[in-house]
Amino acid sequence: MRKFTLAFLLAALAFTKTHAAKIQGFIKEEHGSPLAYATVTVKGTPSGTTANSKGFYALDLKPGNYTLQFEYIGFVTVEKIIEVADKDRELNVILVTNQNLMGEVTVKAKGEDPAYRIIRQAIKNELTISVKPTRFL
Repeated sequence: MRKFTLAFLLAALAFTKTHAAKIQGFIKEEHGSPLAYATVTVKGTPSGTTANSKGFYALDLKPGNYTLQFEYIGFVTVEKIIEVADKDRELNVILVTNQNLMGEVTVKAKGEDPAYRIIRQAIKNELTISVKPTRFL
């Protein structure tokens, strides 16, 4: 029984040495507002998470070196290289507005909207059908 207990304790000790550490923090824009639902991905892996409505994210990673990518539409993507040890870590990130975005685009048809022609034709067809004389016996 003692051998089993000793083996169990050694296995538990080995397991706790390789446990995952929690990386957490807030993702905000340059004026301090949280970026709700920004994405955090571990580059080169399928792992990642999404920030909540207050810009808070949390990610469990095993010890090692990682590159985290922080992304949000309309903002410049930020990459942070981190070393994960056996303890939890806080990593807050500020994203800057992307100045290279295309400006507003307005699309207008030349001349009259083709939908008006189609509507006029439909009305004309309806009127000619309803104007036909009918005979009563």
